[in-house]
Amino acid sequence: SFYSTQDQTAASTNTGYAVTLNNTAYSSGVSVSNSSRINVTNAGVYKFDVTLQLEHNNSSETPVTVWEQKNGSAIAYSGHMFDDYVIHWGFSAVLAANDYIEIYWATGDTQLNLHTEAASSPHPGIPSASVDVSYVSNS
Repeated sequence: SFYSTQDQTAASTNTGYAVTLNNTAYSSGVSVSNSSRINVTNAGVYKFDVTLQLEHNNSSETPVTVWEQKNGSAIAYSGHMFDDYVIHWGFSAVLAANDYIEIYWATGDTQLNLHTEAASSPHPGIPSASVDVSYVSNS
């Protein structure tokens, strides 16, 4: 399980940005490199559960588009469009040893960002992004 404790902003509209992850809660055979690449050690089918926490700094209700990339290329028809403040989705991928997955996002409004929230009574800290990875089976 990996997560980010940093706000993530879009410098330009309609531009893809890799979701960064700067903390590891636990992992076995899975790691993060280059801040955004989720690497697997062993070949197999993996399940990914992704949560992104959004913040609008204006009254815009601009949707966010998200998608998955495998080894640097977008996975065909992996895109989703959301207009909620919390985005959650899951997907599976067949990966070879040492493959990596990245989560990307884009928005039409630079006033929308992935937002982290510090711990404050009564809740713990809220990550701007979290990704849980589970090994499902051999491919």
